[in-house]
Amino acid sequence: MPMDAGNNGKQRPQDKFDLLAKEQGYRSRAAFKLLQLDTLFRLLPTARAVLDLCAAPGGWVQVAVSRAAPGAFVVGVDLAPIRPIRGALSLKEDITASARCGAAVRRLMDSRGVSSFEVVLHDGVGRKKKRGNPSVCGGTSASAAQEATTTQSALVMDAVRLATMFLAPNGTFITKFFRCKDYKAIMFCLKQLFERVHLSRPVASWSTPAEIYVICLRYKAPANIQPELLDLKQLHLLSVDAEKSKRQESTEFWKTGLASDFIWSEAQTPLEFLGSFLTISFDDPASLPIKNHELTTDEIKQLCEYLFVLRENGYNHLLE
Repeated sequence: MPMDAGNNGKQRPQDKFDLLAKEQGYRSRAAFKLLQLDTLFRLLPTARAVLDLCAAPGGWVQVAVSRAAPGAFVVGVDLAPIRPIRGALSLKEDITASARCGAAVRRLMDSRGVSSFEVVLHDGVGRKKKRGNPSVCGGTSASAAQEATTTQSALVMDAVRLATMFLAPNGTFITKFFRCKDYKAIMFCLKQLFERVHLSRPVASWSTPAEIYVICLRYKAPANIQPELLDLKQLHLLSVDAEKSKRQESTEFWKTGLASDFIWSEAQTPLEFLGSFLTISFDDPASLPIKNHELTTDEIKQLCEYLFVLRENGYNHLLE
């Protein structure tokens, strides 16, 4: 039975994407996430070189081979072996050991005369380690072994670090991310490195934990990147300082609406309101009666907090 990588390894029943993956020859249901993202943003058709980090078992590599420019240089990297895929190469490396992994990728690039990648992908999941069972993609390096867990946020930053080594100017980076306390810090990092950053939630995404895909467009390719920007602990301090000095910096991606406006405002319909904000707050005085109302259950409050990852049924629940 398949394992839900976003659900602490617990078994889950097959869904339609598992069945479709088998029918269409994809190695994982995750292929449909990249298919949808590429349909929305058209990232792969012009790419001549694609790097997929945490690529095993190879579903995203298969999509990259089929959708990238003919003859594109496609490389999948993972600590777990990847069975051969026609039109792609693979490396058995740990992305959490960025220097060693980066050197291996560079050697392969040099052997094929490739100077950079137009697209870097990351769909890895950090998970708790068990004896004899390293975390997905990373976890056997000396530094990782000292950690009790490999968190998703840390793995995302490892992927960002490698992306900065190999992305071409104006290149694209896509990563999976789970909602957590590191959201604003990591978004701050990505906004410094890319001209445009979008959030998307493909229909094949898991609801628990809530997966978000971050699509970063037009890499700025800075000549020098301050080390703190790629260090998660220091990044929190940088993002806090930036927010204090320029509060509006966060509004581009983290727009908050008021519950009172959602209920009573005539400027927008309720549905238009839900499409305009990423979260709904009960903090203003006018919203307190709504917050304390018997119909405003804990579930409703959670839906309001995580508005940006809701699907249609979540919107319908709030509208009702």
